[in-house]
Amino acid sequence: METNPNRSLIMRQVKVYHSLPAENERMYNPSWDGDWPFGEDHYRLVAIVNIPGDVHIEEAREVAFDATNSYEVAWRERAGVELAAPWPIRSTSVGDVVVIDERAFRVEGAGWTEVTK
Repeated sequence: METNPNRSLIMRQVKVYHSLPAENERMYNPSWDGDWPFGEDHYRLVAIVNIPGDVHIEEAREVAFDATNSYEVAWRERAGVELAAPWPIRSTSVGDVVVIDERAFRVEGAGWTEVTK
């Protein structure tokens, strides 16, 4: 994300939810196929990512995804990321959901799908 000194100082919060494993399942999660509705029964809030308010929603999704993935450092150590669940937490992946401006988007194998809350 490019830094612009003229950017708005108003920040936007992007909430990141990870899908919970299915009962008695270790290798498959129904959220991967979009089989679970988005809600507290199947997801838990793991992070809040603070980004500039003028970032477009498509870019905001990618920023939140990158911010909650551990590449060179654990994602909990990144600036602008607030941990919302006890550590350890895995990286954001397929089937997880980000919420931006009351709109929810599920991570797909390639891209995003808007889901109802």
